[in-house]
Amino acid sequence: MKKKQCQISLFTVLAILACFAFMDCSSKSAKEKAPSCSVSPKGWLDFGQVETCCGTRYKSFTITNTGGGALKGTVTEACDHYSIVAGDSIYSLGAGQSQTLTVEFRPQSEGDQICDIETGNGLCPDVFCRGTGVSPPL
Repeated sequence: MKKKQCQISLFTVLAILACFAFMDCSSKSAKEKAPSCSVSPKGWLDFGQVETCCGTRYKSFTITNTGGGALKGTVTEACDHYSIVAGDSIYSLGAGQSQTLTVEFRPQSEGDQICDIETGNGLCPDVFCRGTGVSPPL
């Protein structure tokens, strides 16, 4: 039985080495950092006590893409006493970009009022609001 011999020229070896040395064999998407999310302030947006007849209080929160790529979502709320009144609720944030939204608390009845504002992206924690509607002084 004869063994086959394999001959590779020096030119072929150098060509292969040059290919690995100078070519980027990885795809761009594999190198790109994935989006990551930070929401501040952390915890609750505490609106305190606000009069039910005519009181209003505002608080803001910021969503930041702390990673790469594009962080996308739509901020929503479905609470009777709270409204998003400033900032674009639809966002697409590149690396390091932020979006600030302002929430209005206008209680329509007395008592504790809470709200879960959904950030629209599983990477971002939701924003929780609390405030208390109180009767105006007589």
